[in-house]
Amino acid sequence: MKTPSLGPLAPGPDCNQFADLLPLLNTAELAEARGAEARAHVALCRWCRQQLKEYTALEAALRRHIASLSAGFPAVSPEGVIDSVERQETMAAPPAPRAEAPRRPARRFVSWMAPSAAVLVVILLTVAIFVSRGSPSSSAPPNIVSPGTPSALPSGIPSPSGTPSPVGRIPGVLYAITNESGDVSRVLALRRGDGKVLWRSKQSGAFSNLVSDQGRVYVLLGDSESVSVLALSASDGSVLWQSQPQKVEFEPTLTAANGVVYFENSVYHKGDQGDPVITVAPAITAFRGSDGHTLWRYAAPDQMMSPPAVFGSSMYVGVGAGVVALRVSDGTQRWRAPLGLEGLPYLEGLGVDGSGVYAFVDERILAPSRDDIIPHLFALRASDGGPLWRFDPTQDAVSAPVVAGGVVYLGTGGYCDSSGLTCIDVLYALRAKDGKQLWRYETPSFTPIIAPWSLAGPLLANGVLYFVSGDGLLNALRASDQKLLWHQRLDNPGLTPILALTDQAIFVQTDASVLALWTSDGSVIWQQ
Repeated sequence: MKTPSLGPLAPGPDCNQFADLLPLLNTAELAEARGAEARAHVALCRWCRQQLKEYTALEAALRRHIASLSAGFPAVSPEGVIDSVERQETMAAPPAPRAEAPRRPARRFVSWMAPSAAVLVVILLTVAIFVSRGSPSSSAPPNIVSPGTPSALPSGIPSPSGTPSPVGRIPGVLYAITNESGDVSRVLALRRGDGKVLWRSKQSGAFSNLVSDQGRVYVLLGDSESVSVLALSASDGSVLWQSQPQKVEFEPTLTAANGVVYFENSVYHKGDQGDPVITVAPAITAFRGSDGHTLWRYAAPDQMMSPPAVFGSSMYVGVGAGVVALRVSDGTQRWRAPLGLEGLPYLEGLGVDGSGVYAFVDERILAPSRDDIIPHLFALRASDGGPLWRFDPTQDAVSAPVVAGGVVYLGTGGYCDSSGLTCIDVLYALRAKDGKQLWRYETPSFTPIIAPWSLAGPLLANGVLYFVSGDGLLNALRASDQKLLWHQRLDNPGLTPILALTDQAIFVQTDASVLALWTSDGSVIWQQ
C-alpha cells in the first residue's frame, strides 16, 4: 500500500507566535512556561522543527568559526572586555592640540577608528561569550572520583566554588515523582540546568510509572487493585484528563510515544513463585495523549511478561513464552514468535533496533529434582519474528538490553556465592548481527545493599555505559575498552534510580532527593 505524502513544508496558523522563540529554546533567556509551550508546538510542527534545525546548524557553524578566530586572541571574559572599555572611557583626556595646526587627515583616521573599535569590542565579546559557553565537559566541576575510592554523596551539595552556573547549558525539564509522606506523592518539574522546581502537581496520591511525551506528562494514580492514567500539562502541571479506573494485576506500566500513551495492565516480574493466577484479563490500551480518547485495546492471549517497546510503526511486547509485534496504528497483531522455552518465562525487557528485537528472559525450571533459573537473550527479526541467535549469560536477567551501533549491551546481576553476601554484576557487549560476544565486564565483588538483582541500566551516551550496581554505585564504563571512568556512591538509590540521561548529565533519584551529575566525571551539578 502506498504511503500518503506528508506534503510540502509550510508554516501553520500558529507558527508566527513561536517564530521569534525558536533561537532561544536552548538558552536561559526564555521563560519556562513560554519555553515549554514553544517546545510542545515544535514537537508537532514540521515547519518549526526545520527552522529550529537551521538555527542550530547556524549556531554550530558560528561556534566553529569563532573558535578558530579566538585562537589568536588572549583568554578573555566578557567582563574583562567590558572593564577594559570602561577604563578607556575614563582615562584622562590627552593635551589639546595646538589651535593653529588642525590635522584633518588625523581626524579622518580617528573617525574611522571609532566604529572599528566598537566592532572589535563586539567581536571580542562574541568570542568571550562563545568560549565561556563552551562544552559542559570543559567547565565541569573538577571533582573526579577515582574508581578505587568511591565516595558517598553528601546531602545539600551546591555547585563547587567557581563553577559556572549550568542554567541554559543543560536544556530541558526533568519530571520526577517525590514522596511526601507514606503513599502520598506529587509530580515535580525540575529545570535540568539547576534543579529549580518549576511546578508541583496540585493533585497528590499514589503515583507511579511516570513518562512524558509531546508536552504532556503521564502517571498512574491508584493502588494495588485499580489505577487511572493521569495526564498533566508539561508547562504547569495542570490536569488535562484522567481515564476511568482500570483493574490491575501485578505491576502495570505506561509507555508513551508520538502523541499516544499505552497502558499495560499485567506485567509478571521475576520473583513471583509458581504459575501465576490471572484474575484480570491482560491487555494494552492506547489513549490519545491530547484528550484521553481510547484509540484501541489489545487483549493478550496470555500473561504479558514485559513492558512494551515502541519502535517506528510497531510495538513489541513479551506475551507468555514468546514475543508479539503489534501495529501502533490499531493494535492488530503483526506476528507472534514463540521462544521455545520448557519452563516458566520471566521476561525482563526488550531492546529494539531497525532490524532486530532482543528479548532478555529468565527461564525457570520447576521439577521434583530441580528448581533452577536459566537466563537467555533471544534475537528475533523485527520484520517477521524469525529467530536470529540466542546467547546464554551466566547471570540472571535484570533489565532491557540497549542496542546501538550494531552492538547489544546487556546488564546482568545477582551472581552471588552460596552465602549471598559476595556478589558481582556483569555487563556484556554482543554483536547484533550474530550474537558474538565482544567483551564481558565484571564489577568488583560487593555485599548488596538493595537486592542481589538490583542493577539499574545500562544506559548509553557518547560511547559510555552508565549503570547502578547492587552496591549502590553509579558507574561510568567506556564501551570501547571497558575502562571504568568514574563511579559515585548513591545514598539509598532504590531499585530504579536512573531518571534520565543526556550527553551532558545523568539524573538519578534516591529515597531522599533527585541528583544531577556531570557525565564527564560524576561530580554533582545540583541536588533537589
